[in-house]
Amino acid sequence: MSANILVELSALPIESLIGKPLEAAIRARVYAAMTTVRFIQVGLLDDRGNVKNIAYKYRKKTVDPNTHAQTETDTQFDAPLLSILPIPYIRIKDMTVHFNFTKDNVN
Repeated sequence: MSANILVELSALPIESLIGKPLEAAIRARVYAAMTTVRFIQVGLLDDRGNVKNIAYKYRKKTVDPNTHAQTETDTQFDAPLLSILPIPYIRIKDMTVHFNFTKDNVN
């Protein structure tokens, strides 16, 4: 490698060329995390910060073991909405930054 190319390479802002894509990925992850927090706060929590529930109502059949008579009763149970809806989540596992340097000879 000629000394001229080494001088030109050393003049490049390598920290910016490599650092800016990494910084952008970190900012994207922070934005995604804040979006998840907003989703939980707005969609899954009530005004007092309690988890919103969803009520399941159904008719339950029971059989009397002595008389074998069937009866139906209205039944309800509450489940946290948080356990039903998928929470949006983005994770950056790997990142690759490609850098190409081309030297054109100009005389």
